[in-house]
Amino acid sequence: MTRIKLLSDVSTQLLATELKREFEVVEAPGAGGYVKELLEPSISGCDFTVLALYGESAVEPPPGTIVVSAPSDAKFRDERMMQLAFSPWSLAGLKYLAARIRGAVSVKKVLALDYDNTLWRGIAGEDGADAVVPETGLQSLAKELEAGGVLLVGLSRNNAGDVAPVWRRPDMVLKEDDFILQYVDWEEKSRNLERAAAKLNLGTESFVFVDDRAVERAKMLDAHPEVAVFSPDGLSAIRGAFRADGASRTASYRAQFSRYGEYLETLGIETEIHDVREDEFARVAELSQRANQFNFTTRRWTAEEVRKIAATPGTVFKTLRSRDRHGDLGLVGYAVASGGRITDFVLSCRAMNRGHERELFEAMGALPMDFVATPRNAPAQKFFEEVSR
Repeated sequence: MTRIKLLSDVSTQLLATELKREFEVVEAPGAGGYVKELLEPSISGCDFTVLALYGESAVEPPPGTIVVSAPSDAKFRDERMMQLAFSPWSLAGLKYLAARIRGAVSVKKVLALDYDNTLWRGIAGEDGADAVVPETGLQSLAKELEAGGVLLVGLSRNNAGDVAPVWRRPDMVLKEDDFILQYVDWEEKSRNLERAAAKLNLGTESFVFVDDRAVERAKMLDAHPEVAVFSPDGLSAIRGAFRADGASRTASYRAQFSRYGEYLETLGIETEIHDVREDEFARVAELSQRANQFNFTTRRWTAEEVRKIAATPGTVFKTLRSRDRHGDLGLVGYAVASGGRITDFVLSCRAMNRGHERELFEAMGALPMDFVATPRNAPAQKFFEEVSR
């Protein structure tokens, strides 16, 4: 049985009880004993050292320590338990931490990869297959791991027709047949990972997931805390997750944000919706030409055509600007209404899944919408179906 040294800045008794169903758990004496144990180890013969934190660690954990924490919202915390047992976690929090630990110590067998801005720089559906730039470092690592027996699974929120030509490029290190499974659609990646696990007859704890977007990583951890989640720039950590000797691998999987809503709140997103201005005509025209995925009618305009539409009596023409703590995204969406219907509704792909769709729709009075399906605008169709119910 796997032997785990469990350390924490609070009592580990309840968490240890949750883990003892599957592991031999050794606890450091006292809630403050974890610091001494990290600095001067006295407990030997353990396969893994796990530090389950409530606050911040008083010392830098040594390499190889698995560091986990539970989200701070009410679902995972219970201050009554803190008073009674010096353990702040609710039952959901204990199960969450146990899942994170279980995933960290499990042998990883599958590497699940996002595509856009992960395996290549750029967006296949917006920039085109010829314009994206392969990320050869990550692709080479994935190829190496695949040759060593790791299974590759593709998880891309995309249109299959946009992605297929990318694999035919000669400068791609990975090829389409390197993947045992691919899910290229508009389903949640966490759901598609479940489908992949079922097909491969593996537990989700066997998966490593790599995605450039913090939002997608947060959503995966929210659904599957047992999955090891990394950004594409963590090549050494990704490689370490697949080392055969679990006792020696570095497996620190602390999630900065584990819930999608919590992540969005930390971004400090600010939006501004107003009637289109003359200085925005060129940007609106550019967005009409480039946006495919969230474009309801794919009407393509010039700046002069935008000017004429805006000046048409009875037309409501609004633009949406967005900014967050990382910077100003600028004008990322617009909508046009006439005759009591929204005739055009467009959002840049970089602004999707931030709540802007709903904000702009409501700013337009939640009117009925025109929609024309294309091979590329599945995200727009999904939103159209939601608001048309």
